[in-house]
Amino acid sequence: MKIEKCTIKNNEYAYEKPNEDFMITDIDKGIYIVSDGVSRSPKMGKYPNPSPSAEIAKIFSEKLYQLMTLKAEEISESMSQKDLYVSIFPELRKFNQLKFPVMNYNEEDYAGLVCISVFVYNNCIYFSYVGDCIGVFLGKNRINVFTEFQTDVVDIFKRNNKSLKNLTEVIRRDLRNNIESEYGYGVLNGDFEVMNFLKEGVFQYEEGDRLVLCSDGIRPVIDHNLDMLKNGKCDEIIKKSIELENLYSIRSDDKTIIIVDF
Repeated sequence: MKIEKCTIKNNEYAYEKPNEDFMITDIDKGIYIVSDGVSRSPKMGKYPNPSPSAEIAKIFSEKLYQLMTLKAEEISESMSQKDLYVSIFPELRKFNQLKFPVMNYNEEDYAGLVCISVFVYNNCIYFSYVGDCIGVFLGKNRINVFTEFQTDVVDIFKRNNKSLKNLTEVIRRDLRNNIESEYGYGVLNGDFEVMNFLKEGVFQYEEGDRLVLCSDGIRPVIDHNLDMLKNGKCDEIIKKSIELENLYSIRSDDKTIIIVDF
């Protein structure tokens, strides 16, 4: 087994907007995590740097890694990381309440993240995710994007409600972590309702298979050049993603990718 990994920041807001992705890889323990801090609203025309979203992505990922290390057997028995996620929520809530004592869903909005976490054990891949981080399994005869793009519904809502003056506020207040809405989406920010959006699963792998985990900055490749993941290297995939962003006028985003070759 071998792994390759890489992360680069977006090119929006010149050098102002930091990389809000965070990743952890531990080949010995079979733990792989990609987190993506949710983009924030600029404040007085500038993007917040340091970014609370980058901070909370790091906090969640490091705590999850610690718990996955301690609870490895439980994950394999229950085939779930749900309890681990939930146990971190009080820490996320405390972070946000201290950082944003007054919350207005705009410049002063709780920081959050989306995440995919994987535990590899005994020829099985146990995965959990919330949001639009991506998991792709490449077997000998198939390619399986095993995650859903949960935030696509938000783009549909935006297109259908362009005239709303407070569109960002409405999305964050009424749709975030709201499973009752057809446009609802999940963000890990300390709100327990996000667990309605947690997706989990397990599947087996064989020697020669490949696992790719990435933030949605790699989505242009997923959508337009999926076969590249079969043999592509991290730097090649990131370069192609940037090319596709420019070709299709896609907003630049942070790009993080982990490749595990079994």
